[in-house]
Amino acid sequence: MSTHSNVIEIEDLSFSYHGKNLVLHDLQLQVPRGSIFAFVGENGAGKSTTIKHIAGLIPFQKGKLQVLGHSLQQYRGDIMKKVGFLIESPSCHDTLSGYDNLKIYCRYRGLPVARITEVAEMVRLSPNLYKKCKAYSTGMKQRLGLAIALLDDPELIVLDEPTSGLDPTGRIAFRKLLLDLNQQGKTLLVSSHLLSEIELIATDIGIIKNGTLLFQGSMEELRRLRQKNTFLEIEVSDTARATALLQPKHAEIEANEKTSKLKIRIEGKMDIPPIVRRLSSGGVDIYALQPDRKGLEQLFIDTITL
Repeated sequence: MSTHSNVIEIEDLSFSYHGKNLVLHDLQLQVPRGSIFAFVGENGAGKSTTIKHIAGLIPFQKGKLQVLGHSLQQYRGDIMKKVGFLIESPSCHDTLSGYDNLKIYCRYRGLPVARITEVAEMVRLSPNLYKKCKAYSTGMKQRLGLAIALLDDPELIVLDEPTSGLDPTGRIAFRKLLLDLNQQGKTLLVSSHLLSEIELIATDIGIIKNGTLLFQGSMEELRRLRQKNTFLEIEVSDTARATALLQPKHAEIEANEKTSKLKIRIEGKMDIPPIVRRLSSGGVDIYALQPDRKGLEQLFIDTITL
């Protein structure tokens, strides 16, 4: 296993189709080991082109790309044995079972067929392993694609729109799979336009626009950078009384009598205990309390519209 702190390092990567349309422009990207790295951007921003470079599917024109501490241009064959890919819809032979599809990949890669039952268990495909693929739902096909990506026991897994086409139940199950894989030590690079989905699992994020990376870092760093004001949402028994109790110290309070909620601007989490004490001592019951934070969709819009 490579001990390099970043599993992917991209430096000054540029690419254009037919020498005209510049899709990537001096792209810089680092994916930390052990992370679930969300790679997000609008359609045409350069996400898929970047991933195809990592997969070795596009010839290099300019720049450097290291995967697991080694140059992809020089050591592509060795690197690909340690990286699993699930790019777009996984291909499978519909007339064959999931097991037989995996068996083909094992033979091609020189892997023992015993590995099939291991990866099927990991992605929870075992109950349907011997069914023909034409009977698979979209979710089961995604599980099969992930099983194929896991056959080599990769250190890094690259997924392009992995939950596209899945129903809500399928998306929840697939998210759980990705979290489990990350807890087992796998690094995940996930490209997705479903920001509300990726927000639930990502530890780090890269935001790309017009072939250039606008931000990369942890999710918390993005929130600190883009969310200057912090708000606290509290559900109380009496909004009018709660407002009167808090207004001397907190000037910015929005009260909603219909929902019995207050939205209070605070400087930080150190303001929360005094608020709770003041309301409680003033005879106001607190039913719920949570930070009112911007979601990833709003953080993304704030970043690309700067």
